[in-house]
Amino acid sequence: LSLLFGAVVTAVIFGFGRQLIAQMIGSSITETEIIPLATNYAKIRAIVAPLCVTDFVAQSFCLTILDTKTPAMAVAVASLVNIIGDAILSPMWGIQGAAVATAMATTASCAILVNKVRKTTAEWKTKQEIQETKDKLLNKNDNDGDEFEAATTAPATSNGDTDIPFCSLPGKSSLVELFKLAGPIFFVMMGKIACYSVLTVRATNLGVIPLATHTLMMRVFFFFACFGDSLSQAAQSFYPQVAKKLRGNLIKRLFYLSAVVGICNNQVSRLILNRFGRFLTKDSSVIQMMAEHSPLVGLSVLLHPFLMLLEGTVLAKRDLVFMVGLYIVTGLLHFGCVFSPLSSSFMGLWRALFFFQSVRLVQFGFRVWSTSRKDSKISNVAELGNTVTSSP
Repeated sequence: LSLLFGAVVTAVIFGFGRQLIAQMIGSSITETEIIPLATNYAKIRAIVAPLCVTDFVAQSFCLTILDTKTPAMAVAVASLVNIIGDAILSPMWGIQGAAVATAMATTASCAILVNKVRKTTAEWKTKQEIQETKDKLLNKNDNDGDEFEAATTAPATSNGDTDIPFCSLPGKSSLVELFKLAGPIFFVMMGKIACYSVLTVRATNLGVIPLATHTLMMRVFFFFACFGDSLSQAAQSFYPQVAKKLRGNLIKRLFYLSAVVGICNNQVSRLILNRFGRFLTKDSSVIQMMAEHSPLVGLSVLLHPFLMLLEGTVLAKRDLVFMVGLYIVTGLLHFGCVFSPLSSSFMGLWRALFFFQSVRLVQFGFRVWSTSRKDSKISNVAELGNTVTSSP
């Protein structure tokens, strides 16, 4: 399914990429300046879209089995490939070289993660076959101890019939369950993309310099957002595995970690935009504008770790109806704010982003607090009932 969905993305980009990019750019910038370069960049990235989606699926698999080393290794290798590729290819091919380097990094990361999935499913298959052999020997009840020990310690030969294949098509029931979970999450992801993308659409009406500044500032924002995203993945991976009594302590520990990450993100992002803008661009007007508006970027990345922690907790609780409703309401508010007179300036545009972050933080925080309080009451009542039942 990941390869299929990735292929759909590739087909859409190659078929309608130029039109979509032109629609996003708007009429304030001529076609000869950006659209051809952006289209070529998008097509190069789209070639590895199936691998990119597979990479996300394999990473989620690793986090589900609480394997954090393999994703970390994949990120490290991908970063190294991307840096070396940029250094070699960008001087020769420009932005297209950067796209090729990113595609190579995606391929390397996908290979590492998929190899881990293959090894894990092979281990599961071997254990299943051993267990089946053990059960057969126990049922026969006529084998000696040496034969039983040999069968339980040595891998059994595959008979071609296993319930844990590395690659297979999902059954009807599995497909229904998948779409029940993936459908709302897909809607939420599309809502996020739309809310962030509309800021760029709005920035195109402000001129070339504001658009360039906004693009660079968003790159800085998304770079530091990766640290917050890791907290969301940690909450989704560990929250369901922890006993209900210990979930509160887990959230507290992740909350303290979010505070550290948020403060570091705030300070470092502002430092980059204030002191090191010349490494992002050579245009003095863009450098000055980034420095002037760096506090809003800092505030946005300060809130992001807390926001993603709470969102990951809601996802771990499978509170998907609330997630969909939240992004419908918040998305409408965000679009209204972006296209209102309040966001007619560059400062107003980034205030809209900060408003988007703040509203979601309050909503997720209240939801986690209310549901946790409800679960705590239910747990206390159950414990009281068990105490009464066990008393003489």
